[in-house]
Amino acid sequence: MQEKEKVGAGVPRVVPRDEWIRERQTLLEEEKKLTKMRDKLDEKRRALPWVQVEKEYVFTGPEGELTLAALFGTRSQLFIKHFMLGPGQATQCVGCSIEVDHIEGILPHLENHDVAYVVVARAPIDEIEAMRKRMGWRFRWVSSYGSDFNYDFNVSFRPEVMAAGRAFYNFRHTNPALEDLSGNSVFFKDDDGRIFHTYSCFGRGGEEFLGIYRYFDVTPRGRNEMGPTHTLADWARPRNMYGRGGKVDAAGRYRAPACACSAHAGDEQGVAVAGTARVDGHDVYYESKGRLESGETPILLLHGGMCSIATNFGTMLPRLAEIRPVIAVEQQGHGHTADRDTPISLGSMLRDTLGVLDRLHVERVHAVGYSVGGMLALELAMLAPRRVASLTAISAGAGNRGMLPELVRMNRDPSHFPSRELQALLPDREAFAAMRAGFAVNPSGVDHFDVVKEKMTALMASDWGWSGNELRKLRVPVLILIADRDFVLPQHAVEMASTIPFTRLAILPGATHMNILERTDWIVPMIEQHIGDAAR
Repeated sequence: MQEKEKVGAGVPRVVPRDEWIRERQTLLEEEKKLTKMRDKLDEKRRALPWVQVEKEYVFTGPEGELTLAALFGTRSQLFIKHFMLGPGQATQCVGCSIEVDHIEGILPHLENHDVAYVVVARAPIDEIEAMRKRMGWRFRWVSSYGSDFNYDFNVSFRPEVMAAGRAFYNFRHTNPALEDLSGNSVFFKDDDGRIFHTYSCFGRGGEEFLGIYRYFDVTPRGRNEMGPTHTLADWARPRNMYGRGGKVDAAGRYRAPACACSAHAGDEQGVAVAGTARVDGHDVYYESKGRLESGETPILLLHGGMCSIATNFGTMLPRLAEIRPVIAVEQQGHGHTADRDTPISLGSMLRDTLGVLDRLHVERVHAVGYSVGGMLALELAMLAPRRVASLTAISAGAGNRGMLPELVRMNRDPSHFPSRELQALLPDREAFAAMRAGFAVNPSGVDHFDVVKEKMTALMASDWGWSGNELRKLRVPVLILIADRDFVLPQHAVEMASTIPFTRLAILPGATHMNILERTDWIVPMIEQHIGDAAR
């Protein structure tokens, strides 16, 4: 009896299957009652009276000014998400972010059901676009900056209201604490073009549109919101920031590690920034950490094929930022940079990378590249030597002559089935699935994974590379790092090191092309010493 009390107090009861079924049947009856109650509640929501919208509201989208009527498109129903983002706001509402994360997959279903979905925030459109692209969101998002819309629908509050500490929010008077809050509103447009406001909800009412809670609520640990806020702020982060530090403040806004806000002004590692640079009519995503204006030559990180900043350098970037400022670029079709209707080549990636450096007013870098990124770093040193203070090429060769012959054959002949020896070095099913999942943030969509893969295979199958005479002309300090079971042949790495002046070579034991970046404790000190020697 004492043992049963102990178990019951600490963990759920464990019972025979027939007893579990009986208790589940009892619970099912309660669930059915709740479902029927919800059906009746939804009927009451739809039966609410309407209010005609007579004021002309004007919004700003990437294409220019838009009226409220224009937001409907060809639909008669409009769902608006009031996103908690004001002008100049450096932080990101995690609740709003996780709510709109639900939309991408169901948007075609909403539109087919005569529902347009639009996100509205008071921040200017350029600030909105920067966040939208950083997060990889593709839904329509417009700015109400300069409009009364947010104020009239009680999700933003003017200075005099904030000073009085009394605003009308969630259908009652309260102290809003913040200038901008979250909510959802529904509108209807009839055949005569008249627009009506039919429904709004705020606060925890927004949980109606957080499908993730339905999953949490049936799992043993539940929502696991154990404090300090006892809300989703306890666990939620922007989807590209899990495992990357930072915190959520009491207002539910995510603050990246080493952000530039006043709360973190004393952080020695400086500013963590994500943005895009416009290059030849397209946007190239980058991240930087540290103070680029410090005068120190920054480190430039260049990821491998089918990878991203997070997947290749998520662990290494913060450690390198302790040495000096860091810039990382995501190439065409990778990470947060959309693909375009052109091949991916070393030349195109070089132009994009230089475009980012020019956008940041950075003249020289210590280039660190992995795999295809290492090839790109070599191309940068070859064609723009004045921009490179040092070069670290990780698991990168000087041409297909230095790669595993069977790998070259497989790139050039898709019908070739790899041998057991090569299969052991290639990404396994789990790693390949992780690569594909990483494309969820890409503006071109996860379905574009195969298109980008074909382009990268075409690049690797081409006659890329540099001759011995070209390598001898390099005049920057070079560090070559490969694994002892790499795609790059060890003898080729030795040949590169003996051909390129001012070159060091390290072959990491017990490593492969796919896991070499996990040797952070080895690689970072070598890069630090290499950069330090180059800077002398």
